[in-house]
Amino acid sequence: MSPHSKVESLIFSYLNKGILIDANLLLVLVLGLTHQGILKNHPKTAKYAVDDFHALQKLLDLFQTSLTTPQILTEVSNLAAPQRLGQHKQVFGKVWQALTSNYLEVYLPAKDIILKNIWYFQHYGLTDAGILTLLNERDVLFLSNDRPLVNQAISLGRPCLLYDDLRSPS
Repeated sequence: MSPHSKVESLIFSYLNKGILIDANLLLVLVLGLTHQGILKNHPKTAKYAVDDFHALQKLLDLFQTSLTTPQILTEVSNLAAPQRLGQHKQVFGKVWQALTSNYLEVYLPAKDIILKNIWYFQHYGLTDAGILTLLNERDVLFLSNDRPLVNQAISLGRPCLLYDDLRSPS
């Protein structure tokens, strides 16, 4: 089986179960939906091209359910730095309203995340510890570009896609 058919098979098997996307890629989606020109000028998304945004959007549209957590949303909001979006603030707000209305937000209290596995918190911080906790509780596909986090999730037997592996070679 070729690498792409393995990826396609994995994606297909989770279309109805759902996908969890990490904060960095969700930031690409939010800023791309706000204004694609922001991607190349924003310090946290400069390595992504508009084609990456379109590919990410196309991939996420396949899934019946997209999950997130309050920690992921907080991190994306802070990384986006809406106060620096100038003329795009209003559109950013509308994108944010649509996103939070369409994503299934799974609430994991910080104390529960830390109590369930302090090691995750000590090594990855609260947001990523929450991701690992959620992946242990729900059978969803995890999409990230954070190789250490993906490797940890894979070591737990969780289904993951590393976004860089999906990108077309330039």
